[in-house]
Amino acid sequence: MATPRKSTARKAAPRAKESSFETFSRFRARAANLSFTFDNSEVIEPFVLGPDDGFAPPVVVQFPDDLENQYVLDRCLRNNDFFGALEVLMRGDLRRVLQAFSAAEDGHRLLAGLVYSIMDHFLGRGGADVPGGSQPS
Repeated sequence: MATPRKSTARKAAPRAKESSFETFSRFRARAANLSFTFDNSEVIEPFVLGPDDGFAPPVVVQFPDDLENQYVLDRCLRNNDFFGALEVLMRGDLRRVLQAFSAAEDGHRLLAGLVYSIMDHFLGRGGADVPGGSQPS
């Protein structure tokens, strides 16, 4: 009886280095098969603290439009870091809000309520109450 011949393991051919465009195309193709949808063309109206709220000129809060600040905001919300979340959202107007809230005895509570009100405005009511809060969740 003849013994089967053992074959030697073949080495894989070296893979050509992908350009970043090809890599990103591969990521896009992979994401196309996922069940979530993300529409970044939707305009998110700003959250405004105006004269009726004690802010003249108004404090206009925009949802971050860049991925890096969206990530930082998500991390802040997951860690209940209200100062960090407001820093991302308000940028230069944060000091005005902190000064106004410092005058109140329950300033920390006001700060937390403000963060949740802003996130309710951007993500829908309760969107920030769950991990990964967003409209689809």
